[in-house]
Amino acid sequence: MARYLLFAGGDYEIGGGMDDFVKGFDNKTELMKFLTEEPEKYRNDWWHVADAVNCRIMLYDYEFNKEHRFIRCGDCGDVLKIVPKDKKPEPGEDTILCEKCQIFKERHGSVGT
Repeated sequence: MARYLLFAGGDYEIGGGMDDFVKGFDNKTELMKFLTEEPEKYRNDWWHVADAVNCRIMLYDYEFNKEHRFIRCGDCGDVLKIVPKDKKPEPGEDTILCEKCQIFKERHGSVGT
């Protein structure tokens, strides 16, 4: 059984329970990789990670967000990646496009041209 359990939801509804379960992870490395590299698979109004061994919530979204910054698509604003705030921004980071916007741009060119 996975040790770290990710729960998320679109609203703060009482009684979501296991219906709010997203994915389980065996270790913190897998968990952090998922949280930082695949935000589109879990980003909702709220999320938290439960430690099944110690029976406690070990990480809340607001704690995570204090220490990380979001790299968003330069067109639609979707979150593409999440990196620690202390990591130096890469050149062109603010103009990266998501796959959908890249395809649109290739087929239709820039809007307004």
